[in-house]
Amino acid sequence: AVCNCCYSSQEVIKMRKKIESSLQMLAHVKEKLAFILEGNTFQTEELKSVEEHVKEKRNRLNHVKHIRDALRFENTRLRQQSGLLGREPLLRDFELKQDRASELRQRIEDLRQLQMDLTAQCHILRQKVEQSQPLASATFA
Repeated sequence: AVCNCCYSSQEVIKMRKKIESSLQMLAHVKEKLAFILEGNTFQTEELKSVEEHVKEKRNRLNHVKHIRDALRFENTRLRQQSGLLGREPLLRDFELKQDRASELRQRIEDLRQLQMDLTAQCHILRQKVEQSQPLASATFA
């Protein structure tokens, strides 16, 4: 008979199996941990690469925005200098106004000429009337 403080062989076998099972699980967990750590290392390196790529793209974006702003400023300056060039509706309207102004100037000139002709005719008629008045008063006397 074995003393109470000693375990029976069946209990020892059960404990050994439990220990063996626990050791296998521990080995599996260690393997999984190593695999995950290796994956983390890879992902950390990939993250650094992506962050560097993002940094480059951000710098490029800032550069492109700077160029865009400079081009907008230049475009605004050129539009102010060009006046109506490239602005079809405004150019067409300006041409119509110019044509209308030219027609009105010609009309003014024609009316001035007509006024001068009529003034000259009036002057001639006055002279004829004045010349005929002494004759008319002499004829009636």
